[in-house]
Amino acid sequence: MSAVSRWSTTSGDRCQRCPYRAAFASASCTCGEWRCGTCAAQQTAGNTGGRYQNNGYQYGGPPRNNFWRSNQERLDKKYNKYLLNMERESKLKEEEERARKNKEEEEKKEEWRKEREKLESEMAARIDMRMDEVCKSVKVKCPAEGECSAKCEDEVARLKRENEEPKQALRGDTDDGKESKRYEIVALKHEIQQLRESAVKEQELAGLKRQLEDLRIEARQWKDEALRPGNKRGSIALSTPDANARASPMPRRTCEKEQEQDWRSEYRKLQSLRRADFVEVEALKKKKAQAEMEVINLQKQMNERNANEVGKEMTPGGTNLKERLEAVALGTAQKGRKATPNREGLRPTPRREEKPNSKQGCNDRTTFVEEQTKFLKMLRKSALEQICKEAGLKAEKVDEMIEDIVQFRVKNAFGKKDDKEPVEVVDVESSRDESTSGGDEVSAEL
Repeated sequence: MSAVSRWSTTSGDRCQRCPYRAAFASASCTCGEWRCGTCAAQQTAGNTGGRYQNNGYQYGGPPRNNFWRSNQERLDKKYNKYLLNMERESKLKEEEERARKNKEEEEKKEEWRKEREKLESEMAARIDMRMDEVCKSVKVKCPAEGECSAKCEDEVARLKRENEEPKQALRGDTDDGKESKRYEIVALKHEIQQLRESAVKEQELAGLKRQLEDLRIEARQWKDEALRPGNKRGSIALSTPDANARASPMPRRTCEKEQEQDWRSEYRKLQSLRRADFVEVEALKKKKAQAEMEVINLQKQMNERNANEVGKEMTPGGTNLKERLEAVALGTAQKGRKATPNREGLRPTPRREEKPNSKQGCNDRTTFVEEQTKFLKMLRKSALEQICKEAGLKAEKVDEMIEDIVQFRVKNAFGKKDDKEPVEVVDVESSRDESTSGGDEVSAEL
């Protein structure tokens, strides 16, 4: 029984193994699957132990593993041959291109040569025509003018002699010619030597000029760096330049020298403006210090005057407390303080028999201390140091300097009290209420 007889034929169906329709009538398997003739033959051969065996793959055989590795040498040979062919073709193309270019150049040269020959021939023909015309005119005019005169013959003879003399000198026929030639050679050699020396000197001079210019630029850089305001103690922040080798100087770029000079000039202008600003600031500081010293001196004079007015001795049998209070209030108002209210309503106090100036002196001393403390707290430390220097005091901290200055001025204004403790500096703002209440008590007692 044959393998094909196992399949029943039916036309118009598609194979369930491959996507192609069979060339002849399709066959139906007894198991219900549709196969074309090729797939049916492969299936039959696999089942009957033929060439193709179904081991789980489509066409009944294992795949070919390591195909590229097994055929690597053959593939390499093919690829190398392909590369050689491509290289040979590229070389042929290059040679053809080169030959074509050479041929075109030769054709151009040939055309140019032909044009040149044509032009030369035309020019020669024109010149010949003109020369013929000139010769005809000369031949016609000579018989009319007659033969050359004796003067012309002498001129021709002289010219011939002049032409013969250089020829004889060149041939060396005469001794004079040899001697003159020797002198000329010596003179020419000497002149050549002088020209060589002058050329060498010019080269050396140019090299020295370039070196001098480089040294000037370098010195200017060092000077600018030394004069820079931000430089500390005049030290230069540039690295030490390398010594130039004893040879011709290296070539330098000179295309940006003008721009560099412009930048340097602008930098110098900015430096000069900055120095001018520093000078102006220093002058303003000096003027400010002078003004502060004048204010301090004027304040000192005013304090001395007020102290002298307050420290005058009172006449026996009476008191001028009202006048003193008015003077102190007026001075306080002038310095920015508020005057004592209801100053006009005060009445002169009656005479006191015992110690009429004790409480008044204490009140004046306290007021003077407060005023001096407030005034000194408004000054800077430099002004306080200047006052301490003038008074012969030791410059310490601000609070200590204020206390020393107040004690010094109180001592000068009111004198030294043996039975009193040293003057203490009090805060003006905190003691304003206390001083007001103290003044009211003194007024009430008086």
